[in-house]
Amino acid sequence: MSSERQTVSPQRKKARKRISLVAVVALLATACTHETFFHSYRHIAPNGWRYTDTLEFLLPPAPQTEAYALSVGLRIDACFPYQSLTLVVETKADSLSLLRKDTLFWPLTQDDGTLGGSGVNLLQFETPAGHLQLREGQQARVRIYHIMSRETMPHIHDVGLRCSRSDEGA
Repeated sequence: MSSERQTVSPQRKKARKRISLVAVVALLATACTHETFFHSYRHIAPNGWRYTDTLEFLLPPAPQTEAYALSVGLRIDACFPYQSLTLVVETKADSLSLLRKDTLFWPLTQDDGTLGGSGVNLLQFETPAGHLQLREGQQARVRIYHIMSRETMPHIHDVGLRCSRSDEGA
């Protein structure tokens, strides 16, 4: 028996690379269709999140008219001294709409009192923060600040906002 080694022509190698590239792009495109149209984090200064520090997020124009779900993300380190965090989430769709304020009480610990979340160096959390009805092309402004009794909240690294399509009404 003779063992012949088959060689692949340069044209076949290029074709395989192109097919692989198309497959990767297709996978990435389908992975990104989770209906999130805005997701951003704001970094908190190393000395802590002061009571007077309001984080503002300007949403891009809505891709279509419908209800959108808001969720707030949080990245903290394991030295965070509290079991919960209380935030205010203000939303305003345009200059004519009413300002909506929602208070978000957010437990961060598990039943045994240890911090929950996922991660290694930073613990990451995400929780629902209401709904927002937008018309196609309409923008909204979302402001987030804490209302804890402590003036400056230490060990918070980032606070984020996600806005996704929702099946529920605003």
